[in-house]
Amino acid sequence: MMQQKRLFEKTHAGGMDVKNRFVRSAVWMRWADDRGHLTPGLTHFYRKLVDGGVGTILTGYTYIEPSGKANFKQAAFYDDSYVDEWRELIDYAHAHDTRMVLQVAYGGSQSGMDKEHPYAVFGPSAVRNPKTGITPVEMTVADIKEREHTFAEAAKRARRAGFDGIEVHAAHGYLLSQFLTPYFNYRTDDYGGSIHNRPRCVSCNHCWDTEPNSCILNRKHLDVKVLKK
Repeated sequence: MMQQKRLFEKTHAGGMDVKNRFVRSAVWMRWADDRGHLTPGLTHFYRKLVDGGVGTILTGYTYIEPSGKANFKQAAFYDDSYVDEWRELIDYAHAHDTRMVLQVAYGGSQSGMDKEHPYAVFGPSAVRNPKTGITPVEMTVADIKEREHTFAEAAKRARRAGFDGIEVHAAHGYLLSQFLTPYFNYRTDDYGGSIHNRPRCVSCNHCWDTEPNSCILNRKHLDVKVLKK
């Protein structure tokens, strides 16, 4: 008979030891300030999760460059000004043996923030988004490489802040998930067409080569690795 797994048992997830099987999934909290910094309310909420005994906390999705902001009051992680405030919270979590995982995302045409910032709205192809009505600018290969670099820099920054892992948001219609589906992706280069090409910008190894055993939790594929110090 298969051994029954219990919620309060310790376990091991892709190299990350966790004290129990309670995982707080990533949700948009709407509590960050206008530049995406932590507020007292948002910090208090995460501390309450730690105090309640949650073993692993996934943050709400954070935008990793200003043009990738997906929603109002969304947390950000696009430069080093965010590192110290998160480190203080992560230190608190680690003191209670709780793991912290940063979710990183890029909004694209799903965000509906085009009227709030001056940046181009990118997409894999110039396909009108049926939810927001936005037709994005089709990305050049250089645009894609720049976004890949931005995600990689966020992963390095997360390690410096002390996060135990990152989760790549490649679902819910945001930019990375648009590359995965032929509904939005009409490309004929290395980033479109076949089932092997469409995930290329999500799964490319060099994007996440921050350290040996560097962390990725991919929201689409749940390929779990861990950020080693």
